[in-house]
Amino acid sequence: MITAARTDSAGPLSLASVIERARVLQAQGNEVAVLHLRAAPLLRRARSAPQLSTDAGIEVLGVQVPLLSGPLRGQLPGVLRRVLPRALRAQGFLRPDLVVAEAQLPAASAAQVLSVLSGIPHLIVAAEEHDTVPSGRRDREILGHALLEAVAVAATPDVGVQLRRHWVLPHLETLAAENREEWAAALDALSQRALAAAVGPRMVFHAPYVLAPSPTTASRQRPNMMLEAFKANGHRVHLMTGDPVQRRRDFADLRRRRRAGQELSFVYSENSTQPNLLSTSAFHGISPVLEALLLAWCSRAGIPFGQFYRDVYWRYPEKQASVAPLRRLVMQAGYRFDLLALRAFDAHFFLPSKSMGPVIPAPESRCTELPPGAQIRDAEPGQGLHLLYIGGVGPGHEIDECLAALQRVEKVSLTMVVPPTAWEAQRERYLPLLTERVHVVHANAGELAELYDGVSACLLLVEPNEYRKFAVPMKLYEYLGYGKPTLASEHTLAGEIVEGLEIGYTAAYERESIIELLERLLRDPAELERCTERVQEVRHEQSWAVRAGTVQETLTGGPGA
Repeated sequence: MITAARTDSAGPLSLASVIERARVLQAQGNEVAVLHLRAAPLLRRARSAPQLSTDAGIEVLGVQVPLLSGPLRGQLPGVLRRVLPRALRAQGFLRPDLVVAEAQLPAASAAQVLSVLSGIPHLIVAAEEHDTVPSGRRDREILGHALLEAVAVAATPDVGVQLRRHWVLPHLETLAAENREEWAAALDALSQRALAAAVGPRMVFHAPYVLAPSPTTASRQRPNMMLEAFKANGHRVHLMTGDPVQRRRDFADLRRRRRAGQELSFVYSENSTQPNLLSTSAFHGISPVLEALLLAWCSRAGIPFGQFYRDVYWRYPEKQASVAPLRRLVMQAGYRFDLLALRAFDAHFFLPSKSMGPVIPAPESRCTELPPGAQIRDAEPGQGLHLLYIGGVGPGHEIDECLAALQRVEKVSLTMVVPPTAWEAQRERYLPLLTERVHVVHANAGELAELYDGVSACLLLVEPNEYRKFAVPMKLYEYLGYGKPTLASEHTLAGEIVEGLEIGYTAAYERESIIELLERLLRDPAELERCTERVQEVRHEQSWAVRAGTVQETLTGGPGA
């Protein structure tokens, strides 16, 4: 085991502190050495040599790493790839079983570099809340990738909150130890867990954008949920995400892993609502053919590639009428090029629904349904008939008939959670349809859980249109995850799913039909209770873990998790 320390410093992350932690690991029966990365002027690197010493019975290998600033900070992993293997070989260090690093650059980056070059599992410990998050965007990307590919550990719950504020960390561990003995036992147990996780099948998770730790849209929430599900199912996940500069580095790391003999089971991709060319700001780099190169590499290497194809708004000219003509032209060219690459290199299409295949169009033999999953969470049961609607209002999200029906059924109440900008744009349209039993609120994703308490059922009673015949609202599965029945519109795919799974009720998008349904549920509360019990059972069969298992089974032919 190697414990990587950062550059010379004082305080909680000083070399003396790291050696003390190494002694704790050593007391648990581990052979431990400390890799001390010392800052050095850039021009002195070529003349420096690794220095081996012993401190309190712990071997310390001092390696000078050049100080990099500004645009050069992004070159840190490349520098470490050149410096570390040579330094370790020079002192006769054998390949360790595990690297434990501080959640600081360059220590965390060094741990990931060693993982890339030799497949060594790594564990990264964030010891202090302050000074954990680098100020530079590129530094945050490097550290975020290292944390997500490692077993990430927060020393305290407060540190965990700090980390999750900046990065997507689905399975962040917390030491929660009150004394040295508890800390030693907890860290040793997590080290063993990191070693056990290292034997899981390797996969690549691709997304042509930065993963958002607090997503505000379903299109950004879904990648996080799938990533969490893959890790929960035991996969060792390697990333190819972020802006083009970061994705190029990740792609290079994937090729290094394969050259080092690390087998990759499959690549799963979550595409953007924009073509790959425009998925991130052009100020952060442009790589128009990067994803095509990834597809070609996977094809040559025999690595199965599957992409969740999010939507097909670009196939409907009216959906892009508000886009500037030049940008619309570039977008259309980008969409078509991305689709051509997916077809040319035999990528598998994961779609919200099978009926979306002909619209793309995509080969039927290479299409698999992969709707959203249910995140299993508990909520208090409803009293009476209190409804919840979460979504947009206005064009494409018309709920006029539903609100008009509620005006006439006095014993039904509704909470509407809508984005503030959408509500302000449509306020004049909907105010005449509201009563004192309808409450409009604006809440982010982290505030939704409490709104589900006391809800009897949730609404998707929106006006049907061509797009809703094959679109699968992520909210339907969020409702399902909370154990709430759904009232959906007929002639929509959401309505078909509700009927097929028997997780709610459907009605025509007409106020009289909606009134009839609401009054029926008021007359027979036991019917809604039975439906709720059915939802509680079905939701476990529609979880995100099941979706990740479907991807694995489809791409590798092996059993789903």
